[in-house]
Amino acid sequence: MTSLRNLQKLHSVTKIAYQQQQQRFQLVLAEEARLRGEIERLNGLDAHAREQFSHNHNMRAIAADVLWLGWVGRSKTAINMELARVLAVKEQHLSAVRKAYGKLVVAGQLLDRCKSNAQGDAAKRQLGHAIESSLFR
Repeated sequence: MTSLRNLQKLHSVTKIAYQQQQQRFQLVLAEEARLRGEIERLNGLDAHAREQFSHNHNMRAIAADVLWLGWVGRSKTAINMELARVLAVKEQHLSAVRKAYGKLVVAGQLLDRCKSNAQGDAAKRQLGHAIESSLFR
């Protein structure tokens, strides 16, 4: 019975560890989504600005278009570098989540097997008691 209790504790601990890994992974996914959203926002601003530059020759005359394009390019580069870093971290977290999930599955299988063996042992004992009581009546 102690091994059943130990396996229940093990299963609980592995479940908590898995949930913690999932939470950390969700934070990384949220950061990835934020960065991708920022890139999309910049793309939208850039498209709108390019349209405005094509209609406004004064902006082109003072090189505002060149300055804008330079700023957008630098901003996209910085965000893409941060996104690359986040994607690398995401891959590490994904590996950790998979490993934690595997441990949870194995702990669950061990617990189920132990419960099933305990039930089988209990059924054998009951059968043995029934046979003994019917033989000695």
